[in-house]
Amino acid sequence: MYRSIYDYAVAHELSLPKFRKEKQIKGYIRLSGTGEYEGFEKVPKEEVKRIWCPHIADSKPALICEKCQFIFPEENANTTALAKHHGFMVMMNEGAEHSQTLKTIQLFLNRLEEEKAFADSIRKEMNDAGIKNVDYISFRIDSVNAEKQTDWADWFDGYAQAHSPKNTYEKIVISELTGKPVVPIIDKFPQNTAKAAGTGFPLYSNQHRKVSGEACSFVSYGCVNGIACPMSQEEAEAVNAGLKHLLDTDTNNDRDFGFLYWYDRNDAADLITNARMLRRRTSKKGVNEVEAEREKQYSYVLNAVFSGTKAPDIDDHGKYRIVEYNLPDKGRVSLSKEYFGTYRELYNALQKWYLDSSYTDVVWVNKKNSGTAVYTLGNIYAVLLQCLKHKGATDIQKELDIEYGRDKRGLAKAMLFGHKVPKVFLSAASEQITRSYVCKKQFEEEKRSRRILLQTIKVCLLREGYEDMKTTLNKDAGSIGYHCGRWFATMVRAQELSTNGKALNTSLSDRYYRAAKQAPARTLAMVNGLKEHYLNKMPAGSKIGMERTFAEISEKIGTAFPERFTILEQGAFDLGYAQQRQAFFMRPEKDLEQNTSEQAAHEE
Repeated sequence: MYRSIYDYAVAHELSLPKFRKEKQIKGYIRLSGTGEYEGFEKVPKEEVKRIWCPHIADSKPALICEKCQFIFPEENANTTALAKHHGFMVMMNEGAEHSQTLKTIQLFLNRLEEEKAFADSIRKEMNDAGIKNVDYISFRIDSVNAEKQTDWADWFDGYAQAHSPKNTYEKIVISELTGKPVVPIIDKFPQNTAKAAGTGFPLYSNQHRKVSGEACSFVSYGCVNGIACPMSQEEAEAVNAGLKHLLDTDTNNDRDFGFLYWYDRNDAADLITNARMLRRRTSKKGVNEVEAEREKQYSYVLNAVFSGTKAPDIDDHGKYRIVEYNLPDKGRVSLSKEYFGTYRELYNALQKWYLDSSYTDVVWVNKKNSGTAVYTLGNIYAVLLQCLKHKGATDIQKELDIEYGRDKRGLAKAMLFGHKVPKVFLSAASEQITRSYVCKKQFEEEKRSRRILLQTIKVCLLREGYEDMKTTLNKDAGSIGYHCGRWFATMVRAQELSTNGKALNTSLSDRYYRAAKQAPARTLAMVNGLKEHYLNKMPAGSKIGMERTFAEISEKIGTAFPERFTILEQGAFDLGYAQQRQAFFMRPEKDLEQNTSEQAAHEE
């Protein structure tokens, strides 16, 4: 996955040019075109940015942009600071012969060397402004920043090449990224400065402060047993720049699910940027109408999962890349897995999710059955929130992280790539279905949806190989848990019909639903003792129909109820119960002599 991020950085010109480094410049010494000092200007904290500056190596002095202590060394400065100051002055003096910008700065530096009082006054001005010894400062000549001038670039690149410590290092390795012979990293490993990651540790090295030609790069920094990935300093900087850009750009990553994602076509770099996982965004300015429309289509594929938008069909076979990442600690980024393919494949996987999660439910209008509708599960947050134990938590996102952890990402992968659904969601959905019967009032107060929970169970079972779980009742299903659920639903219906229209104080589902899933043999056998009592109290026509249903289901179950259900069979029980209940109310009224309050009975 380092290779794909490297390619992304190179294609989008994110990597630093050779002999450049990003530095946070905290202030500028303002000079006239003749080198006269005009004052010091501190950069406001909120405006401090990382700027490309000339740089050979951390062990060498830099051109133009350098730390304050190396331009204005103190009287008691250590030998390192004095050596850096001397090297800085020598380089600036040599560069002044090739660049007008450097010559202007040299005139000012020479005055500093000659007039101690002048140097002390400027240092005091900088101290008063809050500039520290380790802060980078630069020069501004006639309102133009010196590091952005170009008249010194050609000379400096040649100078840096001649003075680079790599020239004295003979070891050559084969780059894991490009397959070319390169000089391995001999300077400090680059630090990732993305806001999401924080700073403090280099990106690759498993020995954070090591400076050695023998050091290798690793899959994720801080990973002691990582996979060796040797590369050059420039390649490492490119990967670092690409990763920083992806982490810092909201439209290329989602921190809630730990995904970096992008579209890898050079002529349409931002086609995936609208695929923000929590909300829609408008098209990038400057993209023509054709590209904007294609961008919108691509964005809907991922956006469909995270906002519930229906994804349109896509003809283009452009490729996407998605990389999982974690932020285990400040300054650390752990890259784990990479997924790539065409948008057609992504679209097809999403369509499969829609199909697997589809569920037919009764539509009620004014408490009357007005038909059925097929629903699909399009929004990942519908599953996460409906399965959440503490649905009323103040910080929902934090609660989702606590309860699901990495399984939250697993659910997203099930939707995007056709993977299995983590079983934690099957277990949670099944538990909430149980609560919908035995803790009905609390369930309703929490505004949970039984249909969404059943859809979650259905897709979980299908991905685990229960291929006969349909959108409606399947009398030929192979799961015994499914048929036990059907049998229990038939008992509940028999109890309702035995009252001849009178409301029940407590139904069998209120009292025994949880027990029927946890100990089916004992509970269902006990409930079975009430069957004849209920059948004998209902009208003859209804009795015949119910006896036929019992006979058909009992044939599927066999001679005895199972002692225990697996978590999968418990989910099948929930689905069987719900679909059998639904089937009763989908029949014509004259065949069932339905309860006067059909909707209330159905919701049992």
